[in-house]
Order: sequence, then structure tokens, then C-alpha cells
Amino acid sequence: MRLAFWPGGGGGPDSFEPIAPALAAAGVDVTTLDPRYDERTDWSIPSLAGELAATGADAYGGFSWGGAVAVTAALLVRPRAVVLVDGGHFGGSDFPPEPLDEAGTEEARSTMAAIFEGYARYDAAAALPKLDRETRVLLVAAGRNPLSTEHVPRFERLVPWADVRIVESGHDIPAEAPGELGDIVAEWLQA
Repeated sequence: MRLAFWPGGGGGPDSFEPIAPALAAAGVDVTTLDPRYDERTDWSIPSLAGELAATGADAYGGFSWGGAVAVTAALLVRPRAVVLVDGGHFGGSDFPPEPLDEAGTEEARSTMAAIFEGYARYDAAAALPKLDRETRVLLVAAGRNPLSTEHVPRFERLVPWADVRIVESGHDIPAEAPGELGDIVAEWLQA
């Protein structure tokens, strides 16, 4: 099983390393795409989704806004499975805009603004019901992230064939609960 994964905002190719051992033990080959923050100019979700879909992986995954990328990729080229890690089940219209962190360079702030603008255009309520029912879907939601847990019931209505797991963690599940996340994803992909 090949899993192509899009990291959360600010994350890179090493973002999924904390759970890689559990996935490797389950025979899952993980490729985390490099967002190429320094050179990319198009941060639209469809553009990023095209890159994820082009991997030809058996499964697409994403963390945070990467979940929106994974859902959109699955609408372009149907994978066998989609793994959403505290993202993809809510989008731009579901949360108020938050101010950008003033730390960092002007270029970094500009990149993050473009990422948030692309994410703000993602409509989870419109995209999720378009997923093919033959595609297995797993949502791992953060139990200590009210924005996430608030949208789990809607996700379950829109994607009734999906599996949902709630992890006792804040939003950054890969960093806060890597062992549990790795076990959940590995076991689910093996099933």
C-alpha cells in the first residue's frame, strides 16, 4: 500500500516521520510531499491536489489543510483510501479568519497568507459528498480541538461510510500523539 501525504501548513517532507515506523511495520510505504514553500506561487487547493493525485498512490492523506488537499485529490483521481488527520472535514466557511503570526519574514507571511486564502476557498460541505463510495475514508479528529469535533457529526452525515476516530490530542496529532496515530492509520489501512 502506497500512501501519499500532504503535510499541514508549515510542514514538510519529514512531517509524517513520527508515525512512519508504525506504517512501515504494516507494509505501508509513505511519501510526504514537499510543499516547496520557497518556490511555489500557486497555493490553490486544486493545484496542490493535482500534485497529490499525480503520485498514483493507493491512498491519499493530509493533515490539517492537507486534508482538504487529500479530499480534492480524491475527486480528481479516485484512490483506494483517504486518510484525513484533523482536517478536510471543515474548511474556509467553517471558521473565522485568524490573524497571521507576525513573526517571520515578509516572504513567509506572504506565503502563509496565500495558503490560508487557498484553504478559505475549500468548501468541505460541498466536496465531501462527492467522494466515491468505493473509496474508504478515515478521519482522525483531535478531541481537544473544538473546531474539529464540532464538525465531526456533519462529516458523518456527508460521508456515512467513513470511519472516524477521536484522539485525545490538540490539533497537532502527528506531534502530540504519534504512536496512537500511527497505530490507527496502520491498522485501518491493513483492514
